[in-house]
Amino acid sequence: MRGFAYVARLVLLGTPLLAVSILLPTLSLAEESDFMKHYTGSVAIPSDLYRTYLKLVKSFNTRNPNEILKFCLPGTIRVISGFKGRQMPTNAIDISFVNSEFAPYILTGSELSNGVIMLRTGTSILKFVKTASGWKLYSYANKPIE
Repeated sequence: MRGFAYVARLVLLGTPLLAVSILLPTLSLAEESDFMKHYTGSVAIPSDLYRTYLKLVKSFNTRNPNEILKFCLPGTIRVISGFKGRQMPTNAIDISFVNSEFAPYILTGSELSNGVIMLRTGTSILKFVKTASGWKLYSYANKPIE
């Protein structure tokens, strides 16, 4: 179930100076750990890649292209909204799709080469590359399993 969390309290020497509530889309702990419950892949998903994947999924809920692109290799992914054509553009994440139809459960994973891992969900194929700053999404396609 999607919910919201609040963040931020500035404290100096034990005295609250400022308390700010910010609503952020979040997933429950049960949902986060459940994203691997149907996993049948042969490759072990590195924990830092899984954390990046969780953050990417959470970023979809913001509907903010800049938040989503933080988890993408620069210049590789476009964020669009409400695509109506027959063929989805290559490497385009449709905000409308990921907020209504995207299945976050990882079904399989495979290592395409050293530092490159593909994750398959019921609706999408996501390819990540390990960079000096962590795992980055560099390829995305909506490919529902039929």
